[in-house]
Amino acid sequence: MFQTVGYLVVEGGLHEDSGTFVCQASHVVKGENYIVNTTAELVVAYPTSSRIQCLDSIVPEGKPATIVCGVSGVPMPTVTYTKINETDNTLIELESELERSPI
Repeated sequence: MFQTVGYLVVEGGLHEDSGTFVCQASHVVKGENYIVNTTAELVVAYPTSSRIQCLDSIVPEGKPATIVCGVSGVPMPTVTYTKINETDNTLIELESELERSPI
C-alpha cells in the first residue's frame, strides 16, 4: 500500500530548476536503518528566446557558406531558413539540394 506523506512543490518554476530530483524514504525497524531512493526528472518548458542571433558570412564565390542561427527554448524550437528576394522583399523557398543542419 502506498501512502503519500510529502511532496515537493517548485513555486514559479524557472528553466534553471530543471533537473533530476531524488526522493528518499528511510526508517528504522528493530534498530536497522532502511533507505530507498528513486529519481524524478523535472523539465521546465519555456518559450523560444526573444533573442535570436544569426552571424553574417562572407565567402568567395563557389565556396561553401555556413549561416549559423542561435535560439533557445524547451522544447527546442524548429529553425527554418528562407531567402529574401532583394527586388520585391518576398520570401524565396530554399531548394531541397541546399544542406540544412538542425541546431
